[in-house]
Amino acid sequence: ESGEYIRTLKGHTNTVNGLAFTPTGSHLASCSTDLSIKLWDFQTYACIKTLRGHDHTISSVVFLPLFDTPADSDGASGGDFLTTTKCKRLLS
Repeated sequence: ESGEYIRTLKGHTNTVNGLAFTPTGSHLASCSTDLSIKLWDFQTYACIKTLRGHDHTISSVVFLPLFDTPADSDGASGGDFLTTTKCKRLLS
């Protein structure tokens, strides 16, 4: 909250174009000119998955809550879709 630098997440090999947090803030998605999307565990700051397959630069990502799934004990939805204009993947 102070605006101070905390950490750099290393993994992309080119410009990062977009970021999105899950509604709970537990995971971060990043998309890049390197044609990949990376999913980060925001508790450990580790990259837990790299999604490849795009033919062109990925300009943005967004998590969409799945409202028709059972809620976890903390009230969060059972999963979230990570989506771009070209792909849809489930993060559970």
